[in-house]
Amino acid sequence: MPQMTQEQLAEFARRNVELDQRVAELNAREARLVAREDVQKKRLRENLYDKIPLKVRTMDIIIGVLVVLLVAAIVVGIALGGG
Repeated sequence: MPQMTQEQLAEFARRNVELDQRVAELNAREARLVAREDVQKKRLRENLYDKIPLKVRTMDIIIGVLVVLLVAAIVVGIALGGG
């Protein structure tokens, strides 16, 4: 393996530092974008929840009824479908 000159080593070190800085900048930018997307999704979801005045217990009942209906539909489909 050929030996690197002092100038090449210095250039390599400079580029390595520059690369580390760019990686740090990209990681920070990605974190900001993810945080912004989370906030936007949360806002949309919260706006929807604000428009629908349901208590948690009522929502649990609705989900339970939907699960029972889904299971019933599957059972009927298996019974009448023969498979």
